[in-house]
Amino acid sequence: MNSTELERRWICNSLPEEMADVNWGICHTTIKEVSQDSFIRIRLTSYGSYKFCFKSGHGSSRIEIDKEISKSQYEELLEEYKDCHALDMKMAHYYDLQNHRKYDLKKLNNEGRYLIETEFETELEMSQFQLPFTGCTEVTEDPEWEFINIYRRELK
Repeated sequence: MNSTELERRWICNSLPEEMADVNWGICHTTIKEVSQDSFIRIRLTSYGSYKFCFKSGHGSSRIEIDKEISKSQYEELLEEYKDCHALDMKMAHYYDLQNHRKYDLKKLNNEGRYLIETEFETELEMSQFQLPFTGCTEVTEDPEWEFINIYRRELK
């Protein structure tokens, strides 16, 4: 199913105090670059689920196809992408119950910083949103902080 992903991202040198007690897990991620601005990602999550994702585009609004796959489908894709590099990355979710919002957190191994992402239902909601945490810099429109470029840096 094609859909437009509406997402904003922030980079932080340390986690906001509210997020200090999140439970981190390791996600095993393999990326196959399809074009300059498109990639396929397969992932074994820390929860034991398998994911397939296709992303295309840049910035706060891009095309995303994201679905769970079976273990056998994951293993077939791993074999197909055996020449692609894999990366283990610390990831977590933080649920802000007061504001009814989920944040995806990534610890950037090589940079010692954290990436915070959150998704939106509408462009209006996205444009009106104010991050309720301090000490973070928005990087949504900066290509340096898109996952594919973070992935490339983390492999070094």
